[in-house]
Amino acid sequence: MSTSRGLLSFFPEGGTVSDAPSTTPQPALSTTSDHVSQPSQAEFNQGDNSKRKPRSSWVYDHMPNRDREYEYFNRAGKAEWRCKYCPKTYLLSGGTAIISEHLNNRHGIKRDGAQDSRAKNQQKSIKEAMEQSGQHPHKRRKLHHREKGDSLDGGVLEILWVSVIAACSLTFRLVCLDPFRAFLHYLNPDIDVWLPTSPTTVSSWVIRQFQDRKGDMAQQIQSARSKIHISCDLWTSPNSLAILGIIAHFINENGKLQHCTLALKDIIGDHGGENLAKAMMEVLEEWGFVSKLGFFTMDNATNNDVMMRALQRGNLPISASNTTC
Repeated sequence: MSTSRGLLSFFPEGGTVSDAPSTTPQPALSTTSDHVSQPSQAEFNQGDNSKRKPRSSWVYDHMPNRDREYEYFNRAGKAEWRCKYCPKTYLLSGGTAIISEHLNNRHGIKRDGAQDSRAKNQQKSIKEAMEQSGQHPHKRRKLHHREKGDSLDGGVLEILWVSVIAACSLTFRLVCLDPFRAFLHYLNPDIDVWLPTSPTTVSSWVIRQFQDRKGDMAQQIQSARSKIHISCDLWTSPNSLAILGIIAHFINENGKLQHCTLALKDIIGDHGGENLAKAMMEVLEEWGFVSKLGFFTMDNATNNDVMMRALQRGNLPISASNTTC
């Protein structure tokens, strides 16, 4: 268990800049503005934040400490802002405009407004859909042969529409509603050429996209540079179904940490370890990476211990020793 935690922490998903404040004295700075703090040794003081309003400016996300409420003081006891990427400091009494200018001019960091962020996310989703459509071409039938529908790509539309259904838990029958189709037709009349009117067709779209994504995930797992580590937990759904969630963690061929949901497995019968081991084995054999199996991470429930012993008897490459949390 400790080894698995060490592996996951060794390959962080974030940047490489340390969040912990350094106690090394900062280099002396040349005062180029009235708002730049005087050279001082690094002194950190959390201070009393109970009466101060929470900080709202984005510049506080670019200090050495991840907590934007953390306070830094210079030798004279005045609050200052410290750059996460260089030794520069500024007195907070001078406002945040000059700090924003420093981040922009010195480090090329700009604040994205909500509209800009939304536009970037939209473009990212469309780009990913276009790439997936190119990787998984499927034959698609036009609903109206008299119309060309050239302004839309049927493959991209399918991927984006399935993503909307999954994200919003929408009914497949939404495509049958005349007011909804009238709204889409107003946006682009070519929608009638590609968007089906049958919920059965939409259901086949969902299944097809699921299979495509699962194939992509299986390929990533097979080409992983690390062993495949498993975390799992048994829980009860709102409609009283016993579900075993199984997650894979691994380093992909590009050296990045990945987390993939392998299964949400219905547990039929008792919740004993033998039954859980059977369900787990079915999932592992389905994905085909038993030979690359790494560590298991789970809570210290007794049935998990029984499950691990049952998996060992099934000739899985699992150590006989275990550590519970």
